[in-house]
Amino acid sequence: MSTTLIESACEEPHFVDETLQGWRLPHWMPATLYPICDPITQYYGTYVFDVQYFLANTPQIRQMVMDSLQSHFACRKVVQILSELHSGRKRLPQQTEGIPLILRYLKHTGTGSLDDAMAVLHAVSVYLFNGGEGAWEECIDFAAKHVDIVLSTTFYCESNPLQLCDEKTAFIVKTAIWFDVLASITTQKPPRLSLLIDRLFDPNRIHIEDLADPFSNQCSMLSPMGCENDVVWAISQISTLAEWKREQDIKGRLSLPELVAKGKVLEQILDNPRCLQPCRDDPSTILHSSTASIFRAAAQLYLASVVSGDHPLVHEVSRWTQKTYSVIKAIHHEALQPVVRSTVFAFFLCGCFSVEPTQQKYIKDVLLYQEQSTELGNCKSIVNLLEAIWRNTSAESHRPVPWQALLREKHILLV
Repeated sequence: MSTTLIESACEEPHFVDETLQGWRLPHWMPATLYPICDPITQYYGTYVFDVQYFLANTPQIRQMVMDSLQSHFACRKVVQILSELHSGRKRLPQQTEGIPLILRYLKHTGTGSLDDAMAVLHAVSVYLFNGGEGAWEECIDFAAKHVDIVLSTTFYCESNPLQLCDEKTAFIVKTAIWFDVLASITTQKPPRLSLLIDRLFDPNRIHIEDLADPFSNQCSMLSPMGCENDVVWAISQISTLAEWKREQDIKGRLSLPELVAKGKVLEQILDNPRCLQPCRDDPSTILHSSTASIFRAAAQLYLASVVSGDHPLVHEVSRWTQKTYSVIKAIHHEALQPVVRSTVFAFFLCGCFSVEPTQQKYIKDVLLYQEQSTELGNCKSIVNLLEAIWRNTSAESHRPVPWQALLREKHILLV
């Protein structure tokens, strides 16, 4: 299906429905009955999936994603763009030109299904493969609305719908939440799904699923994101706190004791990890445990910057910069690629507040090594952003780090 047809489809939904009628699977027939035999789908399954979801490489998740390609036009089209990006190893603006057209197509003819949400989550990966800039925000907004509708209508009475929904729904919900939470750092707005995140992950609530092994628990964000539930919730809360601080400051009503008190609540949550040690001694859980430690330290640094300001020499900011750098430095060499590519948010934030040239060089070298080994992703974009920040602050480290303004200007997604 060509881009030209997609463009016309946005204007003539009826034409597209007729065109795809013989191509779509009947709703009663499992997609797995149809063999995956076309080159694009084969290429995606063989080479791209592992790079797209470093920490979600389980047979079940892989099968779910592959099945959606057989039955959903938009998923298939986005994956085609993703595969072309991967095979060409070139970041070009025109590589993402088809995404807004597909989004328009879904808005006009989409069914409101979770496969629609999966398609736009694939689209976010296209922007990430292409450097992390672009119109990813609209895609995340689309996915978030779909997820919110599905959970509000199907599981509205449940305290934690992730416990009851099927594995595919859980994967799409958790991926949408993750993109939404990390996007809030760039947009500097609370996540769109903040109420759902409270419902699912607020550590002040007691969930029976918390007693299960988090490395195999469907309710846990450790799979596929490598981040513990309370840290996901805390990052969402920190972004909300940052907006509250800005609004109060603009109104001339910012109370520093109130700000500190709000920050203290989050700090206490982050100071008490529930599961930083693997429950099983295998490479997968060790990998997730490593990323979990990095995200927890980076969340503390994010919180310190909101409460104490963007000053690298302030004790709390300096302390958590060093802590974050320590856990980054402790990454085993064999785990470097999946961990680094999964925790660029931590690398970026640590780099922003690092004033020691040796630390800055290490962070830059590790990010550039990932860039050179895959020639995809947002590592190079983040290095460029860090270098701009270092140029602004190297001469006078007592000045606040303008990381938020530069990040918002460049509009880079830190996933």
